[in-house]
Amino acid sequence: LLHACSAGVLQVEPDLVNVKVKSGEGLDAVGREEAIAAQAVCLIERA
Repeated sequence: LLHACSAGVLQVEPDLVNVKVKSGEGLDAVGREEAIAAQAVCLIERA
Protein backbone atom coordinates (compact mmCIF):
# COMPACT_ATOMS: atom_id res chain seq x y z
CA LEU A 1 0.00 0.00 0.00
CA LEU A 2 2.80 2.45 0.82
CA HIS A 3 4.44 1.69 -2.53
CA ALA A 4 1.23 2.33 -4.47
CA CYS A 5 0.33 5.52 -2.61
CA SER A 6 3.84 6.95 -2.91
CA ALA A 7 4.01 6.05 -6.60
CA GLY A 8 0.65 7.73 -7.20
CA VAL A 9 1.75 10.95 -5.54
CA LEU A 10 5.05 10.93 -7.43
CA GLN A 11 3.36 9.88 -10.70
CA VAL A 12 5.76 6.97 -11.25
CA GLU A 13 5.36 3.20 -11.50
CA PRO A 14 5.21 1.38 -8.13
CA ASP A 15 8.27 -0.72 -9.01
CA LEU A 16 10.33 2.51 -8.93
CA VAL A 17 9.45 3.09 -5.26
CA ASN A 18 11.19 1.43 -2.33
CA VAL A 19 9.92 1.58 1.27
CA LYS A 20 12.05 0.50 4.23
CA VAL A 21 10.61 0.29 7.74
CA LYS A 22 12.50 0.00 11.03
CA SER A 23 11.00 -0.24 14.51
CA GLY A 24 13.81 0.93 16.80
CA GLU A 25 12.51 -1.65 19.26
CA GLY A 26 14.19 -1.34 22.65
CA LEU A 27 16.62 1.39 21.56
CA ASP A 28 15.19 4.52 23.19
CA ALA A 29 11.92 6.07 24.40
CA VAL A 30 10.26 5.08 21.12
CA GLY A 31 11.43 1.50 21.44
CA ARG A 32 10.21 1.36 25.03
CA GLU A 33 6.80 2.62 23.81
CA GLU A 34 7.14 5.86 25.81
CA ALA A 35 7.01 8.01 22.66
CA ILE A 36 6.24 7.80 18.95
CA ALA A 37 8.22 8.98 15.94
CA ALA A 38 8.00 9.08 12.16
CA GLN A 39 10.72 9.83 9.61
CA ALA A 40 10.75 9.92 5.83
CA VAL A 41 13.65 10.23 3.41
CA CYS A 42 13.15 10.61 -0.31
CA LEU A 43 15.78 10.38 -3.06
CA ILE A 44 14.53 11.58 -6.44
CA GLU A 45 16.63 11.33 -9.60
CA ARG A 46 15.84 12.67 -13.04
CA ALA A 47 15.50 10.01 -15.70
